[in-house]
Amino acid sequence: MIEMSLNSNKDIALVLSGGAARGLAHIGVIRELENRGYHIKSITGTSIGALIGGLYAMGRLDEFEDWIIKQRSYSFIKLLDISFRRNGIIKGEKILQKLRKEIPGMNIEELPIPFCCVATDLYTQQSVVLNKGKIYDAIRASIAIPSVFTPVRRDGMLLVDGGVLDNIPVDFAIRTKPDDKILAVDVNARILTEQPSKGLSNRNLSLFRLSNQVISLMTETLGNLKLKENPPDFTIRISRFSCELYEFYKAKDQIELGRKCAAEQLDQFEF
Repeated sequence: MIEMSLNSNKDIALVLSGGAARGLAHIGVIRELENRGYHIKSITGTSIGALIGGLYAMGRLDEFEDWIIKQRSYSFIKLLDISFRRNGIIKGEKILQKLRKEIPGMNIEELPIPFCCVATDLYTQQSVVLNKGKIYDAIRASIAIPSVFTPVRRDGMLLVDGGVLDNIPVDFAIRTKPDDKILAVDVNARILTEQPSKGLSNRNLSLFRLSNQVISLMTETLGNLKLKENPPDFTIRISRFSCELYEFYKAKDQIELGRKCAAEQLDQFEF
């Protein structure tokens, strides 16, 4: 049974989904896993999962958590470098420059924990695993949400957000040994929350909110398909209604939500 195998072997290959601001819950999940004695032997991530996973693989997640919690909504506005290109409204370079300044990057091959992230090549219409080179360059490609962030040109590819095709990249999980258990974190699960959802209504059908809801629905649907095709040993699910995609200023609440959800769901598998 999954319960026994997960409990008897605490070495896990962690897979982190995309989900923009909701993905800050990944931090709380990682904290709870550490508190329970799980050993994260490798990380595979898409989009925000690539960012959080990459920072953890570098051993710099503490610094990022401290930084992101201090940010307010206006802080993120200052980090938006508007592009006048037709293929995206934000370059995304200013945000990464800030991160590089606060937390210098490394080459993926030098990371103490094996790591890879997933992007989508628009030319071949296939998922691409990025596991070499500068980590922030790989993350930048994995978070390139179409029509929001400009695509990344790399090695003859045109790369956008990995969540376009593979928002929970269990199929690319890295097992460092055969008995590593794959644990996936899905931050786009259709779970109702105690707080009223900010869903669509006749009064708030703005283009921005409409796009937000469409992206959420797509990532949820694709994520569920991937989980059926490549079921992990265990999945921690976090509600997609917990916050909007752009609400990064709610970092503290999202991190605590991730910890709480992980604790509640892992309790079902510990004796």
